[in-house]
Amino acid sequence: MVWESVQNCDGLVDGQTVYLASFRTLPAYQGQGYFSQLLRFMLADLRRRGYRRATLGVEPGEAKNKAMYAHFGFTEFIKAGTETYPDGSKIAVEYYAKPLA
Repeated sequence: MVWESVQNCDGLVDGQTVYLASFRTLPAYQGQGYFSQLLRFMLADLRRRGYRRATLGVEPGEAKNKAMYAHFGFTEFIKAGTETYPDGSKIAVEYYAKPLA
């Protein structure tokens, strides 16, 4: 399956669940609504394409990001795990879900 390339994929992605990765806003553009507009568009588009649930991961210490994701409905805690970046460094990650239906 193609989603097996997602680290810790069990419970994060399947035929009706999509995993969102690599959300970043350049500091100069933060607070201007770009992220909100993009995320709303993506979630609506994914819903139209038949996905019923979206998941994502966030580092436990990233309070601002966790609060922002919770604001957008990513409040269902799935699990905690460790991810490895391409350079080999490891980070702790908490995974959350949001229904799209």
